[in-house]
Amino acid sequence: MRIFPGLLVLGCCALSAGAAGRQDRAADRAEIEANERAWSMAFVTGDTSEPQRFIAEDYSGVSADGATYTKKDEIANMHGPAHTTRANVDSVQVTFLGDVAVSRTAEHDTGPAPELRPQRSLSTDVWVKRGGRWQAVEGMYADLGLPVRAESAPEVEAIRSLRDAGNKALAAHDSATLAGMFEPDVRIVHADGSTVTGRDGLRSDLTKTSREADPAARVQMPGTISISEDGRSAMEHGRWADVYKDRVSGGDYATQWVHTTMGWKIRAEFYVQLYSAERDRAR
Repeated sequence: MRIFPGLLVLGCCALSAGAAGRQDRAADRAEIEANERAWSMAFVTGDTSEPQRFIAEDYSGVSADGATYTKKDEIANMHGPAHTTRANVDSVQVTFLGDVAVSRTAEHDTGPAPELRPQRSLSTDVWVKRGGRWQAVEGMYADLGLPVRAESAPEVEAIRSLRDAGNKALAAHDSATLAGMFEPDVRIVHADGSTVTGRDGLRSDLTKTSREADPAARVQMPGTISISEDGRSAMEHGRWADVYKDRVSGGDYATQWVHTTMGWKIRAEFYVQLYSAERDRAR
């Protein structure tokens, strides 16, 4: 769980929250919501006049990758060339504790040209009323990635189930089951740059690996799975780890799935190694 340092202020305001809670907060809620919408639109238009007013000089934010940023950084990003093409605020939820408020804003946007990538995000901001106006003092931004269509959810779960079955087959060195997960002309690029083409090449590769490895040689842990609009293909991104007798290594992978008459099959996989260590040191 991530906690804003500024949320400590909420406890200090708790004694006055009872009286404030009975007040009509409609105007305050409308002001904060308008600020959040103007904040999003500034990344489309590049007009920072409104954010300059309601983002506090001592503002501190945390981006989706964990980096911190200031008001100056945020304003500079709004002026930057990579503006979103469209911003759609879905909801703004505001909770008040006296002259402190927390807002949670969900939106779906269209990224900058030329890729025009659709994306979803969730931001949480801490607001303090100063001089009769609400100012944002802290914030946290989360990129939720590509929108997931409701009708795609069963396909995502189906691929996750196949990956789970694949991990069990890997642990058992069950090459027959593993080969059945792939298309006949599958292409795999290993982390060392070597390639495997076709199911025959895959079986040979699996046999070689099983002689060198411990019982649980490879584990693949899917992160995001995206289904195409026509439901015929999917992309899986995740992490992998290889455990050998004397070392362990791992990194990221990407898998292209295609939907066939026999269900989902793997057409291609690509691995990148990001770490390696001797097993004794890794424990």
